[in-house]
Amino acid sequence: MCCALNTSIKEAALVMTNKRVGSIIITKNNKPLGIITDKDLRTKIATGFMSINHSVDKIMSSPVITFPENITVAEAQIAMIKHKITHLCITKDGTPNSELKGVLSEHDIVVIRENNASVLVKEIKRATTTQQLQHIRKRAHEVLKRYIAQHIPITFATRILSAINEIITQRIIDLAIKDMPTPPPTAFSWLTIGSQGREEQLLLTDQDNALVFKDVSEEAYESTKSYFLKLSKIITNSLNTVGFEFCPAGMMASNPKWCLSLSEWDIQFKEWITKPDQDNLMLCTIFFDFEYVYGDKTLVNAWQKVFLNLLLLMIYF
Repeated sequence: MCCALNTSIKEAALVMTNKRVGSIIITKNNKPLGIITDKDLRTKIATGFMSINHSVDKIMSSPVITFPENITVAEAQIAMIKHKITHLCITKDGTPNSELKGVLSEHDIVVIRENNASVLVKEIKRATTTQQLQHIRKRAHEVLKRYIAQHIPITFATRILSAINEIITQRIIDLAIKDMPTPPPTAFSWLTIGSQGREEQLLLTDQDNALVFKDVSEEAYESTKSYFLKLSKIITNSLNTVGFEFCPAGMMASNPKWCLSLSEWDIQFKEWITKPDQDNLMLCTIFFDFEYVYGDKTLVNAWQKVFLNLLLLMIYF
C-alpha cells in the first residue's frame, strides 16, 4: 500500500485498516520516501504526541531500507536484524531512487521459513535479567541446529548468530547502565574484536572487547575511568553468565588496558606500531577485526581513523 506525502495520517491509517496491512509506503513518482507502520501509529498518534490530521511525512521513518527483487530470505532476515527494523522496501534496482515493487515484512519471513530468530530478537529486547538472556542464547543454538539440519549456508548461520550475540550484548549494556548509580559521565563506545568483530561467531567463544570514552579534563579523568571500569566489569560478568567466558589473556574492557580514553588509545596504538615486537604486532592485528556494538559511533570512527592513520604512517616510512 502506498500514499503521497500530503496524505493525512488519518487517511493513511484508514487505508491500512481497510486493506489489513501493517505498513504503508510514502512515495513520490512511485519511488519510496518513507514508511509508516502500526508501531508509528501506536507510539506517535495514540499517545497524543502528534495529531491524526497532520500529513504522513510528520511521522514517517525516512530514509527507507531498500533491496532489489532478487534478495534472498536469508539476506532479508539479516538486514532486518542488523537495522533493527521489521519492513524492507523492495525496489527495481535495490535503491530508493527506483520504482517500488513491494514490501517484505518480518511476518512474511516467519511465515516463509518458520524461523524464530526474529522472535528471539524481540525477546532479547524485552529481557530484564541476565538469566533471561542466558536462556535466550541457549535457544539460539536450537536455531543453529535447525539451520545445519536444513543445510543452510554456514555464512548465513554465522551472521545470524553474530547478530543475535550483538543484540544480547547491547541489551546487557543497557541493563548494566541501569545498575550504575549515575548515567555515564561522558560519551563512550563498546567494541567487540576477534570472531564477533568479523561476524564469524558460531559456537560460544571467550570474550574479546574494548571500551573507548571521550576525552575529559584532567580533574575528571580518574572518576571517569573508574566509572567505566565498574560498568565494564558488570558487562563482562553478565556476558560470562550468558555463556561468553572471560578472555584468558584479559582482552576485555574490564581490564584498565582495554578501557581507555580516545587520546589514550592514540598513545597505545603508537606504542604498538612504533615498537613492533611479537606481542605488539599481535595486538595490532587483533584490532583489524572489530565491530561497533554500542554507544557513540563518532568515537569509534575517530578511534578507527587514529589507528589507520598510524598504520599508513608506518607503511609509508
